[in-house]
Parts: sequence; structure tokens; C-alpha cells
Amino acid sequence: MALNPDYDYSQDELDNHSRNMDPEHDQYWDSRGEDRPDDDD
Repeated sequence: MALNPDYDYSQDELDNHSRNMDPEHDQYWDSRGEDRPDDDD
């Protein structure tokens, strides 16, 4: 997803986008409906 340069994103929106794009973060895997490969819980 590319961010729109003409939109004034809130910090929450930017943080959410960052978490969804970072495979080191659990939300990345949750947003794809998958379990984290190294998830031991």
C-alpha cells in the first residue's frame, strides 16, 4: 500500500501502517491471517 502524499495521516494511522508492513511485528502476521513462523505461544 502506498501512502497518499495529499492526505494528512494521523500518527495512529502511520503506526498501524508501519506495524502491518513489518514482519517483525505480530500485527503483520495477524493482518494476513497467518501465524508468525517463529511464534512459540
